[in-house]
Amino acid sequence: MVSDDFKDELSAIEAIYPECVTQLNEGLIELKIPGHEEFKLRVTFPETYPESEMPHILQVQAKGHDEQYLQTLFEEVLASVYVPGNVCVFDFLTEMEGVLYVEDESETSTPQPEPQAQNIDPLEGWTMSDPVIDRASTLPVAFLPQSGEHKTAIVKTDRDRIH
Repeated sequence: MVSDDFKDELSAIEAIYPECVTQLNEGLIELKIPGHEEFKLRVTFPETYPESEMPHILQVQAKGHDEQYLQTLFEEVLASVYVPGNVCVFDFLTEMEGVLYVEDESETSTPQPEPQAQNIDPLEGWTMSDPVIDRASTLPVAFLPQSGEHKTAIVKTDRDRIH
């Protein structure tokens, strides 16, 4: 027989997270962590809960994750939020949201190299000549040196036009 405190707690959690709680039978529920529904827990509640005994996590299901590690992690979190005489499932779910968020961050955040500032000279390769002065205007002149093949092609083209 489960306590009235447990029944009240379960009703409150079902009202807040209806998709995350399934009562399998009296004293046994399946929980999904809000925001991380891929994690399923089977939790049993002893008759002395919450007065003197905390809930027991029977099973953790999580595809693609180390379930043994998760079982230990979830049990540690549950033990940290349980205070004899107080219900703890809502506190457990809230704490797990934060723990799994931190775990997700640490798995996905690999250090990215800092982008290096490139010191690019926009006038690199250009040659500046003396400015051209024409009718009260001063015009700076810059040019890129041409390759020898390009000059040969221009001279050949000019020669062909003259003849």
